[in-house]
Amino acid sequence: VGLPPVESICKKITDTLMIARELYPDEKNNLNALCERYEVDDSHLITRGALLDAELIAEVYLRMINGEHSSMKPLGGILAGTDQIIDQYLLGIKNSDSSEGSYRHKEDVSKLNHYFDAEEMLRALVKQIRKNLNERDEKLIGNSSENWREGGKHIKDNLSAHNTSKEILLERNIAQFLKKEFGDDSHWWNQMPIASGLVKATADRRRAIDLVHRHDPDGKRYDFVELKIESDTPIIALMEILRYGLVYLVLRKKRDWLPEASREQPVFNAAHVGLCVLAPKSYYDNFKFDLSWLQDKINNALAQIINEPQLDLILKMEINSYWPVQLEKWDKEILERPKSILRDWKPAYPL
Repeated sequence: VGLPPVESICKKITDTLMIARELYPDEKNNLNALCERYEVDDSHLITRGALLDAELIAEVYLRMINGEHSSMKPLGGILAGTDQIIDQYLLGIKNSDSSEGSYRHKEDVSKLNHYFDAEEMLRALVKQIRKNLNERDEKLIGNSSENWREGGKHIKDNLSAHNTSKEILLERNIAQFLKKEFGDDSHWWNQMPIASGLVKATADRRRAIDLVHRHDPDGKRYDFVELKIESDTPIIALMEILRYGLVYLVLRKKRDWLPEASREQPVFNAAHVGLCVLAPKSYYDNFKFDLSWLQDKINNALAQIINEPQLDLILKMEINSYWPVQLEKWDKEILERPKSILRDWKPAYPL
């Protein structure tokens, strides 16, 4: 086409695909997978092109060389410092050096302390979340009215339209089914933001609950659902939905941290909130660790801290892991019947 050789324009060429394959030899490394792995926000892109792809690759590359990973890098924003607290209690790690191990590393799960003080851990997590909010700079926070919004009119059925990861595909199909079947009257919806802009305008914009179910018209019972197919591990999923629940407790107790438009959302009047991990049966079987003991300890601790003066809420909250009867293992045919994912759940534990 009459253009000079690339080498004459750019002295060094870096193949991000080659780097990704070296870092993750057993995982998908296409652009969609890398954006999800490194939490590069591509949800606003409806169409794709060379220039947009180049911008995404540039952001992925920067995060890649800085050693970031969605499930491995320290969390920021409203959850800053919480991974370190979990490691301290579950593994006895006293500092933030992940080289000593982490609950996020599958090889360290066998070292979990079954006798840790769950109440003390939850209190420490609540304290850290409140600290992150108390120390925010009011000049830098956002003003999103989306936090904790609910109802069918908020269903996101074009979620990352080009992303082909199994979790996104399934959630997108569920959302499209809900939109078509129930519209604005749906008692299920997806991607409910929990803390967008609360600590900093650019922070926590992608921190959202995958699926939310309001059981009754009066809004007395809700389920917050973390949807998994292959990514991360069951314990990472449990700790993620647990912390979302704790953020809910903190903000429900003190809504001044929220923009005024979010303070009276109906979800804050719930009498019962279920924190759920939902995944194929194979997701738990392949992990090979029964986490029923951990769920029991956390549920006992939740009942205690909710009634303490720090929160003092009239609320029942519990955490559980489930698998849909129609999804023992991943089968792409499930995309044709997303309704079946929303009913007939079985407890994941005991294995």
